[in-house]
Parts: sequence; structure tokens; C-alpha cells
Amino acid sequence: MAIKYGKKQHRKNNILYTVIVAILLCIVFLTMVSYFYYAAEDEAYENLHIQTKQIKDDMELQLLSDRENLATMANFAAKLYSDGERFDLMFNSFEPIGLIENIGILMPDNTFVTKAGTLNLNGQISFDEEAAKGEYISGRVKDLTRDNYEIIRSAVPVKVNGNTVGILYGVIKLDVIGKKYGSMAKELDAQLFVYDNETGNLIIDTINDKLGNISFLKNREYHDGYSYEQMRNSEKGYTSFQSVLKDEELYVHFSTLEGINWKITLARYESQVFAKTHIISKLLLVSFAIMMLIMAIYIMILMRSEKQRSFATECASKIRKLLLEINQQQNNVSESLKEIATFAKSRSAVFFDADGEDYYFAIPASLEEILSGDDRRYFISEILRYAAELHKVNNATVNLMCITPNNHLVKTNHDFYDFLKEHKITEFSFATVIDKNNHIGILGVVNPKNSRTVRLLLEDVAVCFSIAIYNKKHLNKTEIAATTDSLTGVSNRVTYKKDLLIFDEEKPQEFSCVYIDVNELHLRNNKYGHAAGDEMFCILPIR
Repeated sequence: MAIKYGKKQHRKNNILYTVIVAILLCIVFLTMVSYFYYAAEDEAYENLHIQTKQIKDDMELQLLSDRENLATMANFAAKLYSDGERFDLMFNSFEPIGLIENIGILMPDNTFVTKAGTLNLNGQISFDEEAAKGEYISGRVKDLTRDNYEIIRSAVPVKVNGNTVGILYGVIKLDVIGKKYGSMAKELDAQLFVYDNETGNLIIDTINDKLGNISFLKNREYHDGYSYEQMRNSEKGYTSFQSVLKDEELYVHFSTLEGINWKITLARYESQVFAKTHIISKLLLVSFAIMMLIMAIYIMILMRSEKQRSFATECASKIRKLLLEINQQQNNVSESLKEIATFAKSRSAVFFDADGEDYYFAIPASLEEILSGDDRRYFISEILRYAAELHKVNNATVNLMCITPNNHLVKTNHDFYDFLKEHKITEFSFATVIDKNNHIGILGVVNPKNSRTVRLLLEDVAVCFSIAIYNKKHLNKTEIAATTDSLTGVSNRVTYKKDLLIFDEEKPQEFSCVYIDVNELHLRNNKYGHAAGDEMFCILPIR
């Protein structure tokens, strides 16, 4: 009962350990997923910051560079004005540069001079107010030359002797700037909003077809710590809110352009932010499932291994018992080999050594395949040679080895490879035992089905098998010496008495008795010595 309880408790402990490991794996898995999500969120904001800065820097560089070009043209216009010349030379030589598609000059009398001609803008614009602004880049404003059309105006004063005599305007079309930076946003897989920080009027909007006002984001559901007012009133920072177009969050970074009263806002959907994280999470989930499956398989293998080990232990115990009684039961060697062959589900089990001892057991279906004669002697000699080489490398009492007809055997021992193939031997697993006199014994199985487990059994019983065979062999020698005449080799008086006991038990109806007398033995012993008498016994015809 104690053994059964121990096994049952062992199984319970295995289940408990498995559950504990599974719980720990779940905790590790959830921790890793949470970590990846938090890391992805931080990375999303950082990437938005980097990407926003990338577009912001490009836009600042482009707009300010265009304004510097306008400043150069304003100096040229001032020279033409000083020389009393018209601005036609400048207009005719102008080519679109950067984002600037066209130019024009607002004069003090509110007339607007362009390449196409002069327009009177009284009531539409004030020269004095424009001159007071100095250099600037506007937000989205009405085009002075076309109705119902909006542009961006980059303005630079034209000065002569410190007095503003005109204002040079560079015209930036909304679709041109929108296309350029919308493409950049698309490459970054993000939404881009650029708006006049003073009015909130959008200059670039990659979501809506029609440009409106940034206030359309005011009614969004912002997350804790974020708000629309924060985005409008802060120079730069992060925000997050629920999208109305998708059932997802939008992660946003905003920043103000330096030297230009514009604000840029870059946004990405939650699915875009966590795209890699979702992939990693799925991989983790798959990995977790695989780990759990491997664990389940491992437990099954462990339990099966324990079962096989238990079976091997029981088999080894039975074999030891048989070997202990080997002198009382002469067929116990064959019974032991039968147990090994049955356990291994093999064709046959054998034991042989360098002294000529040779035992085997074969399953009935394989009797025709049993090696005999010269084939058996060749097989034994080759195995003993491999065993001797193994003991030179690994000087241990017991060594395990497996020989199969593979490519290595083809290269190293082609004849033996052909021999194994011819006799349908696909594997010979064996244990080698070497005693104190350096005699090698081989205990092995031919074509086992459960190779790994049977090797454990062979290793377990090999020494016991070798000792039992050794004792049997030497006991037979002692028994022969005790029951046989050393000179003639015939049975002696001890054998005669034992045989009489057998006759008493069996009570045969008929038996014969032969009496032999040697004449003149006494005379020969006295005349020539006992050695001569012994010699006469050895050459008698009756022998």
C-alpha cells in the first residue's frame, strides 16, 4: 500500500507542478504582453514626435527659404523702383521656386501689380496695415486676384531709403503645399493637420476633402490628462482621443513652427500604433500555446517513460531472480533472454563472450533468421572487436553501443554493412561488460522496437548476467572435475552414486551394467611405474 500511495502522490505532485508552471507561464505571458503594449505606446509617441519634427523641419526650411528668395527679389524690386523702372523685368524673369507659384506687389495706393496687369484693391486690403506687419507668412487667406479662391501669402516689404514703397507677395497654392506634405504623411502612415495658430483655419488636412477649422476636433472624447484646449494653447506636446471615423484611439503629437504662426499635428490610429505589438502578441500567444503543448507532451512522455522505467525495473528484477537460480534451473539463461527479447519487442536476444560462451533466444517467427555456423562466428567476432575498441576509448565496466547499417558503417566496414543488410539486421543494441580479467561479455538485442528503454534494461542487468554466466561456467568446470575421472574423462564413482539415486526415483524396467577389468595393470605399475599404467589406460581401445 505504501508503494501505491507513493506513486499516486508522485502523480499528484506532477500535476501540481504542471499547474504551477502553467500559472507562472500565464503570468509571464501577460506581463510581457502588457510590457509590449506600454512600450509600444511610448514608442508611438516618440515616433510621432520624430515624424512631426521631420515634417516640421522640412516645412520651416522650405517656407523660410522661399521667404529669403522673396527678400532677394524685394531688393531687386527696390532697385527698379529707385531707377524709376517698371517691375516688368522682374515679373518676366520670375520662375516658380520652392512652394511659390506666383508673385505680385501691393503699392501704397492699394493697387496690386502683377505680370498680368494692375488691379485696384481699395476696400479689399490696406497697404498701411500690411506694411505694419513686416515680413510674414499668412494662414489661409483670400486670393486678391481671383474670387472664391484661397491661398497662402508670403509677404516681404520693398524698401527704398528705409521707406516701404511696396509689399512683395509670394503666392503658395493650398493644393501644392497639401500634396507635398500630404505625401510625406502618407509615407509615414499618419494623418496630418496644419493650421493657422491664430484663427485655427486648416492649411493641410489629409482626412477631409474640404479645408475647415481645427475646432472640428473640439468635440472629441479626450483621454485623461488631455484636452482640446491643451492642444490649442501649448506650443508642443501629446494628446489622445477617440476617433469618430473608426472605433479606435488616435495618438497625436503637435508642435508650433518656429518663425511662422502655424501649428502642425500628426496623428496615428491605435491599430497603426500597435500593429507590431499585435503581431508580437500573436507570436507570444502562439509561443505560449506551443510551450503548453510541449509541456503536456513532456508530461505524457515523462509518465510514459516512468511507466516504461517501472516495467524495465520489474523486468530487471525478474531477470536477476532467474539468474540467481541459474545453477538450479539450467534453462534460466534462455528464460532471461526471453524476458529481454519480449521487453525489447526484438527479433532475438543474445549473450556471448570471448571465451566461447554463446546463448540466444529468438521469437518463433524469427527462427529462420537466426545466425548459425560461420555467419554466427563472423557476427560475434565483429561485435567483440567493436566492444574492445569501445573499451579502449571508454574504460568503464559497462558500455552501451548500437550498430546500424548506416552510411558511417558503409565507409568504415563495408563487409559488415553488407552482412547486416543480407541478414535483415537493422539494429543491434548491446551492453558490453568487462571483468577484472579483461574478458568481454556482450548482452544485446537484434532489431528492438523500443531501443532507448531496452538499453536502460541492458545496462541494468548486464553485469548481473555476466557474473551469472561466469559462475555457471566455473561451477560446471568444478562439477565436471568432481564427477569425471581426470585421466580417462569417464564418469567416476560420484556420478555412479548420483545415477543410482535417479534410477531409484525413476525405477526403470530395464537397464544394463558393463564391467571392465584391465589385465596385468598391477604388474605394469610395479615394473614400469604408475605413469606407464596411466599411459596404458589412455590408449585402451575402450576409450
